[in-house]
Amino acid sequence: MAQVKIDVTITTTDTMSKKDKFSVPTKTISSLTKLVKREISLDTATTLVFWDPLATTVDVMQDFDFLFVWTDGDVYLERIVDDGGEVGKVVYADKVGKDTPLMMSADDAFANVGADDAFSGTADLIERLGLRNDSGATRKITVIMAT
Repeated sequence: MAQVKIDVTITTTDTMSKKDKFSVPTKTISSLTKLVKREISLDTATTLVFWDPLATTVDVMQDFDFLFVWTDGDVYLERIVDDGGEVGKVVYADKVGKDTPLMMSADDAFANVGADDAFSGTADLIERLGLRNDSGATRKITVIMAT
């Protein structure tokens, strides 16, 4: 079985040079049946769909319990919820900044969102993930997914 171990420590320094350290308890996700690590080189002005279990019949991860995205420059992570349109497709795009990883602990999300907030929508799943690079330079991106 595969596993993912997450150790996070953040150190801040305020305007008076006072340092503060915040550590999250170590988390280990065990009993994973599949772990995929991809090193992606993404040209500028390019979009890449890197995970779409609905579009293929090959052995692809059908869901995820862990997602990690790191990049050497700003890119956008696109999350498509309810891509099949059963209750209402929703598209989200989140900036992943240089050397600031994005992590998610599951593919759970909301579709068919309300006018004022997403939480009045229907519980659903992320069904497609993509990356967009508009930074002006080719970016190196590391993606780790596990289920």
